[in-house]
Amino acid sequence: SEISTCLGVKQDVPITSILSKSGLSEYREPRLPTPDITMEFPDPRNVKAILERMKALDRFVHMEASTRGNLVFKVQTEVVSMRTFFSGLDVQQSKSNDDENENDDAMSVRTSNSFRSTRRVSVQLNIKEVLNVLQFASLHSEKVLLCVVKDQAMVLYADLQNSLGSLTYYLPVCTALD
Repeated sequence: SEISTCLGVKQDVPITSILSKSGLSEYREPRLPTPDITMEFPDPRNVKAILERMKALDRFVHMEASTRGNLVFKVQTEVVSMRTFFSGLDVQQSKSNDDENENDDAMSVRTSNSFRSTRRVSVQLNIKEVLNVLQFASLHSEKVLLCVVKDQAMVLYADLQNSLGSLTYYLPVCTALD
């Protein structure tokens, strides 16, 4: 018997033109340095529900990830402060230069929550943009990986259900002037 899979995609931006293969070369993924922290992302449905509540308090959410497997979402105003903590998340350790010579993969498959020293990376993000990403990731993904590049971006890699492929979401970091 044959199994068919259907995946519906709703697009927020209207398609104004279809690019040819030669035109696609102009659109490339952003060039980012190696992430400061790469870790498992909690269930996107749970994070989405939490950020929906935080959205009523502020436009921005501060996200802090640590090499101990902790992830914190925080909204703080003059009147109120709200934080949500996730702990025990698997963290992928970046390879050392010696390891990279043996294998071309950018990240090691080794995971650990007990690095010698704890590093933390904090970024400020637009809550609405994060919610837009989580809307799709929460419905159609089996596993989501979070990469944080300090002062530049948050990147989510979502493996789609039924081995349909993967999606990569790039969210720029917001500055105090945004």
